[in-house]
Amino acid sequence: MPSQFLSKACADLERLHSGSSSNVNILRRFFLAVLPPTARAILAGSEKSSLTDLANIADKVIENLPEAPVNTIEPSIMNLIKNLTDQVASLQLEFASQRSSRPSLRSQESSRRNRSKSFNRILCINHFKFKSAATSCSIGCTWSDKRNCSIKQICVYHDVYNSSAKRCIDGCAFQKN
Repeated sequence: MPSQFLSKACADLERLHSGSSSNVNILRRFFLAVLPPTARAILAGSEKSSLTDLANIADKVIENLPEAPVNTIEPSIMNLIKNLTDQVASLQLEFASQRSSRPSLRSQESSRRNRSKSFNRILCINHFKFKSAATSCSIGCTWSDKRNCSIKQICVYHDVYNSSAKRCIDGCAFQKN
């Protein structure tokens, strides 16, 4: 009950610091702050009442407040949850059946290797810029059709980076100045 809380709070304050329970304004604010919002709203107009009267009124207000409703799940929500559960179970079965019909690990590795070959292409500047219209090419370029190209005597790395190249390919005739 609020009145019991107030008397205990006053006693505790006096025990901690004598005379502190005589500050009515602070006690009133503290007391109202701990009450439920509905009770606080009802007591807001009782500014002229003594703190003891305020606590007694709060007791009566709290006694007459309706109890908070118990959370119950409506049947329509239960049906929705059941439908969603069934759909998830169906998707899990479908996923499991697709997983069992996947290609073997060996064929997956093979396709991964083929994919990585296309990413490991090294192109000279000309094939990079002009594609099949390039007329010259560097040593180490992996362009597939070099029939119309004259081959430079420097590697793709030196062709791009000159003396800053960190790699070189055998047969490169690049000479530092």
